[in-house]
Amino acid sequence: CIRIELKPYISESHPSMDINLYLNERSLGKFSYQFGEEYQSILAPVEAGLLKDGENSIQFDIDSPISPLELGRANDRRRLGIGLRSLLVFQDQAGKCSS
Repeated sequence: CIRIELKPYISESHPSMDINLYLNERSLGKFSYQFGEEYQSILAPVEAGLLKDGENSIQFDIDSPISPLELGRANDRRRLGIGLRSLLVFQDQAGKCSS
């Protein structure tokens, strides 16, 4: 299982964002966020054998990231998608991915 706690960079004028999550180039799902939500948790099951010994790759494909400049908040031109608070990879002893 992978548990990720994040906050999407959205606002009243940019009210939604979709995030596709990948592990080692395999999709773990699509997650949608709406303005007004604070930090959210993604809990994604991982198929047996998908995690490798050694190095693994986690990718966030963020639909429509936006800069603080585009929102009129600051002179920062970087296109932002999420604030990542935590990421945990674990094996659930019951064989299911649960919170």
